[in-house]
Amino acid sequence: MSSRYLTSDPTQSLALTRDGRPLMDFAAAPSLFLEEDIRQENLLLVHRTKVCEDLKTSEINEAQAVHARSSAEQFAEQKIAEERSAAARAAEAREIEVRAVEQRSAIEAAYSDAEMQARAAIARAQELREMLQSARSEQERASGERADTAAQAEQAAQIARQAEAQAVEARRAQDCAYSERKSLEAKAYRIAPINSALSARGGYLMD
Repeated sequence: MSSRYLTSDPTQSLALTRDGRPLMDFAAAPSLFLEEDIRQENLLLVHRTKVCEDLKTSEINEAQAVHARSSAEQFAEQKIAEERSAAARAAEAREIEVRAVEQRSAIEAAYSDAEMQARAAIARAQELREMLQSARSEQERASGERADTAAQAEQAAQIARQAEAQAVEARRAQDCAYSERKSLEAKAYRIAPINSALSARGGYLMD
């Protein structure tokens, strides 16, 4: 190439000009790609806005799921503690019933022996009879209390199982919300799926 066609700008050659003036005066007209660039940038902006909204929604859902899971776990822990307390009371009532049965059996045996051995000991027999009636009443009371506490323990166990199931379901919902948020975060950090025409410009394509 002759030296008259060389310029200080390696991307511009006088061979494409007429006496130093370009054949197409880009400086005197708007960019040929300005409208397309704006359209591409608007599309990218809409895409990023939608991703941000989806991410915000997923974060809100995850926070709600975490709150629901925490509440369900606290409720389950409370019901489990109530179940253990009711079971302890039921066990104590069972032990009282056993002791009451033992006491009634011993007193009844003593009463029978006393009646058979000596009719002279009527006063003692009467005393033992009264003790026997008291022991039977105590046994009935202990049996009723044991039945009530056993029913309460069973009901508490059912409530605790339901609470545990709700806690498991809340945990599953939280995991789903967390997975959705992580997917949207990964999507938000990926390269933009719409390429702008700005990236295609080279040395021979300028405004």
